[in-house]
Amino acid sequence: MNTLFIIILMLISTCIGSVGSIFLKKGAEHFHIRLNFKGIINIFKNWKIILGLVLYALSTVAFIYLLRFEELSMLYPITSISYIFITIFSAIFLKEHINKYKVLGVILIVVGVVFVTL
Repeated sequence: MNTLFIIILMLISTCIGSVGSIFLKKGAEHFHIRLNFKGIINIFKNWKIILGLVLYALSTVAFIYLLRFEELSMLYPITSISYIFITIFSAIFLKEHINKYKVLGVILIVVGVVFVTL
């Protein structure tokens, strides 16, 4: 399989996992831990948590599939791109404040990923 195609699929997978994180965060607003059967059932009634878990699982399955074709040492650093997606999505969908240190951190992550995947 073409390395560029693998990297693109890995980026898509990472983006899907990041969207899953946003849904988990939104679902956590109405999440209460109860260590009994009813509490566990309530988790499955929270569609945002369910969707977040499904997106995480989908991302994980894609990652496992891509491991068949590329080295772990090349693919795994690409997962750190999720920090970039999370920063952007958090600002857009969760209205979180992004300061200059977060921006600098994201830039350093991008530079690091480029060096590791070359």
